Amino acid sequence: MFGGILARRENGEDIATLNEYEIPSFDLVIVDLYPFEKTLASTKVESEIIEKIDIGGVSLIRAAAKNYKDVLVCSNRESYTELHTLLAASNCISTIEDRKRFAAKAFGDTSHYDGAIFSYFNQSENIPELRLSFSSKKTLRYGENPHQNASFYGELSGLFNQIHGKELSYNNLLDVDGALGLLAEFKELLLLL
Repeated sequence: MFGGILARRENGEDIATLNEYEIPSFDLVIVDLYPFEKTLASTKVESEIIEKIDIGGVSLIRAAAKNYKDVLVCSNRESYTELHTLLAASNCISTIEDRKRFAAKAFGDTSHYDGAIFSYFNQSENIPELRLSFSSKKTLRYGENPHQNASFYGELSGLFNQIHGKELSYNNLLDVDGALGLLAEFKELLLLL
């Protein structure tokens, strides 16, 4: 299977190998990884968690993304609509730009997946490394200055319950951080939080 994914169409030796061993080539690879993070959220049973570490799926995604010049890879369900729209609009032909964009997403997906696995194992090992990956972001009203863009990576809605007012800006988040830092200096008040 990997031969058909990794074969470079412009490489005569690769094509000869495909022909010699009757290996079909692949133009499209779609893989959904085992739901590792969902499993973490639903159980503490180590054997169930370990079982949801995908090996083959990650390998297929990486192989297809590596050969983006010839293969289009779709590595998560959130990209299905984009993939369908692309293929429907182009008579099932993708451009090198399309394939490279999907490859970048694929490497992002596998990186995020590996980061979640690392974090799980590192809970007990305390390896002095920081690896963060957030698949969700919230665009803020503006950055430090009104003409600048800003985003918050993570689940902002889990930290705040905004009751009214405009959308948050970067400066608003800095103000909240500063206020919490000031409160932390008063141990008696922290007991109330």
